[in-house]
Amino acid sequence: MQPIPVFITKNRYDDLVLMSIATYERQMALLEVYQKLGEAEEQAENGIPNVNGREVFDRLRMKYGERRQGIEAGGVFLWLWLTL
Repeated sequence: MQPIPVFITKNRYDDLVLMSIATYERQMALLEVYQKLGEAEEQAENGIPNVNGREVFDRLRMKYGERRQGIEAGGVFLWLWLTL
C-alpha cells in the first residue's frame, strides 16, 4: 500500500499536509519535469531549434567518453548509459 498524504484542516479549510519523504521526493521530481517541459515549450515558441537526442549523447560521449554515470535529479537517482 502506498502512503497517502494526510490533510489537516483549520476551521474546515485545508491548512497543512503531512506526507512521507518518498511521496515528497516524487512530487518534487514531477514538479522539476513539468518546469523543464515548460521551459522547452517556451523555447519552441521563441524559435529556438530542437536538439536531436542522439546528437546530445554523441556530444556527451565525445566530451566524457563511454561510461555509465549516475545523475541525481529532484531526489531521484538516474543511471545513464552513454553508449547507444
